[in-house]
Amino acid sequence: MNNVNVHSSSKGFKRLLLATAVSLACHNVIAQELEKITVTAQYKEEDLQSVPIAITALGEEDIELRNMTNALDINETVPNINIAKNTGAATGMKVFLRGIGEDESRAGADPAIGIYVDGVYIGRQTGALLDLADIQSIEVLRGPQGTLYGRNSNGGALRVTTRQPSLDDEVKLKLSAGNYDLASGYLMVNKALSDKLAAQVSLFTHNRDGFMTNKDNGDKLGKVDKEGAKIGVKYFGDVWDLLLSADFSADNSEPGYPARVLDDDGDIFTTTQAEFPLTPLIGGDTELGDFFNSTYQRGFSFSAHRAFGDMEFDSLTSYRSLDNQLFSIISLPYYQDLAQSQRTQEFRLSEANDSYEWVAGLYLYNEKIDQYSEFVSGYSRIFIDTNSAALFGQYTYHASEQLHLTGGLRYTWEEKDFTGIASPDYWSALGRGNAGEQSNDWRNLSWKAVVAYDVSDDLMTYASVTTGFKSGGWSVDSFLAVEDETVVTYEVGMKSDLTKALRLNINGFFNDYTDLQVNGSTAVGFTRINAGDVETYGIEANLTYQITDDLLIDAYVGTLDGEYKSLTEEAQALIADDYDLKQAPPLTYGFNLSYFKEVGTGNIVANLQYAYTDKQYNDLANAELIARDETNIVNARLGYKWGGDIEYSIAAWAKNLLDEEYAAAGTAGNSSIYPGDPRTVGVDFSVTF
Repeated sequence: MNNVNVHSSSKGFKRLLLATAVSLACHNVIAQELEKITVTAQYKEEDLQSVPIAITALGEEDIELRNMTNALDINETVPNINIAKNTGAATGMKVFLRGIGEDESRAGADPAIGIYVDGVYIGRQTGALLDLADIQSIEVLRGPQGTLYGRNSNGGALRVTTRQPSLDDEVKLKLSAGNYDLASGYLMVNKALSDKLAAQVSLFTHNRDGFMTNKDNGDKLGKVDKEGAKIGVKYFGDVWDLLLSADFSADNSEPGYPARVLDDDGDIFTTTQAEFPLTPLIGGDTELGDFFNSTYQRGFSFSAHRAFGDMEFDSLTSYRSLDNQLFSIISLPYYQDLAQSQRTQEFRLSEANDSYEWVAGLYLYNEKIDQYSEFVSGYSRIFIDTNSAALFGQYTYHASEQLHLTGGLRYTWEEKDFTGIASPDYWSALGRGNAGEQSNDWRNLSWKAVVAYDVSDDLMTYASVTTGFKSGGWSVDSFLAVEDETVVTYEVGMKSDLTKALRLNINGFFNDYTDLQVNGSTAVGFTRINAGDVETYGIEANLTYQITDDLLIDAYVGTLDGEYKSLTEEAQALIADDYDLKQAPPLTYGFNLSYFKEVGTGNIVANLQYAYTDKQYNDLANAELIARDETNIVNARLGYKWGGDIEYSIAAWAKNLLDEEYAAAGTAGNSSIYPGDPRTVGVDFSVTF
């Protein structure tokens, strides 16, 4: 086949959905008032409409309505975002915002979009494919977030908050079943142990068959098999609030299997042994079905909060570890054994009153990595020890009731020690030549300036200039050093409640990146380099309209353009200056339609979701065969809730209802693609008491 198919029926369905959305938006009825959305993007609870940052916020009810089960589902909610599994991975997740991100999940590269779970930075993309069974809220912050947040958030931040212990007793059980033998479950038990102490335990499991078929024997490939647990104990004191949490997850899902684009049957969900040559790794020849993944994660955190009048103090201490064994196909069979651990400590002090507000803090980070890998021939092993420290602060002065001026600074010091070991027959000549010990350190002062003006109680405008920083490192293949990456972002926007039922937020942005870090392949193997200077720019808009008491629509649109302004000498072997940025679709848009209706003793809850993503390239070289063509994703859910003290819910759902076929990732060397999920359907049942 010549590229990934887009079903012709999807275009007609797209027109129908858009026409429906327009007609609903013009519906002349008296609507209810929209609910206030509270966010904590600036380490305090604020109305979304008053925060001069481009944010998409989702609460627990939004996550349930949209049937969001893992982080990949965020794709259908946020403008200018692209989230997918890393190439050939089972648990790795790449996140691109506004055309900038990181698709290298191995240990040599740090994320460009910071991922934070309950305030704790997640240092590796491996294991970052979050399950959303226990999630209270999600906030996607677009643009550099380096002033207030931890390291390497120069493209944006994904903030996830899980359920926390409360003094209200509650038990929730949710069971799901669907095609491809889907079977998943979630159990949460929250118990007040006294009038000031509560504990919460949650468990989840998720299993299903794979979507790929081995035509040699009919076996399904790519099964999902994961489970996890989290426990928290919280003390609600008169002076201190204290929270101790621990989590564990085991993911033995099979890695993603690719399909050759130009194979005989043109089916992206089938593969054969003949399409992928045998390679003598791990003591013998490999066959389809022998590939595996084993990922174990553990995490512990302790947070303390105290208020002193208008001032507040917060401390967050964490430890996380990751063990991953992966045997996958990335053009050819690839094996890695990764052990990673990280420790973080953050202190924050803040104050807020009618005249001003500020927050200041100290952030400390240590990470240790040991990664062994085999590919083509020979082996390599790398050790990385990272130490990072940052002082940060942000001050907002309320010059008047309407004018608000904000300035922020973050000074970061980071040091990395790197050791690369290569066997004499290691496949990369660059890696053999650069083996040994290396070290580097970086110092950076990031800053932020914002002017926000309240035109009225229902209209806020803002303009900001923000800088960001991503530390350097090394190529995991060639062991070549990579310099740090910086960005300056200019943004203007408005947030408005046009009526009590109609909300419209619009922003425009311009990003100027220096020494953008990228991965690519050369005649002597894979490598990681600084590409040069890059500019991206676009417009984003979100609209929310409470059409009637029962009907709500959320819609978004994002435009994106970008170009290489200059290329380094190394990049010129990989990139032409007229190439498109990878993972940067020029247009994304979609809407979410929710319907609530009281029927009998309960309520019907229906949801229809549509998301359009323009064509995008999956690699630096803009290879057409593995590009992702434009896609039209439709999801639907129909449920019924009833009960009082004991609440029941049952729902039927479908994801990718049009069964769109597309390349979520790809490798150009052998023209292989890793397809996105096909149509899936299922039912959920839950009880809460």
